[in-house]
Amino acid sequence: MLRVSMPYMTNKTCKKCGESKPLSEYSFKRPKNRKPGLQPRCKTCSLEDTRIWREKQSIDRLKDLYYKRTYGMSLEEFNCLLDVQHGKCKLCYRDVSVEGLGPNRAVVDHCHKNGQVRGILCNECNRALGYFHDNIQALENAIDYIRNEDALPKKWRSSI
Repeated sequence: MLRVSMPYMTNKTCKKCGESKPLSEYSFKRPKNRKPGLQPRCKTCSLEDTRIWREKQSIDRLKDLYYKRTYGMSLEEFNCLLDVQHGKCKLCYRDVSVEGLGPNRAVVDHCHKNGQVRGILCNECNRALGYFHDNIQALENAIDYIRNEDALPKKWRSSI
């Protein structure tokens, strides 16, 4: 059997800027409408196109896309859920803000096992749940710890 070796490709020409660049300058993706492989535009041109596209979008449009991609809900659904909760965190009942960053920022809480949205929390409560990894026993132990001066969970107190 005769084997013919193909020349090893080391560079590719960007479809946007027309420059020949090393393959490391291109992202490898599996797009929905093309075969998997290197993107037609170099990383620099792709980033520039993305920056220009983002500048043309409103903040609400970008939030809507984020909520749809991440949680399967629209910005309108997020706002409705926040209205149902009267603009408050579902755990601590503090007012939450949809603007800016910080401990009172409204964030979507969801189950990491099934992706189901559970409600809107303040950033602090959402992070606290995250640190407990949704472990109910650990949360109950934390409640016991806060309520009791000796700070030992019930199951340990009986054996000491």
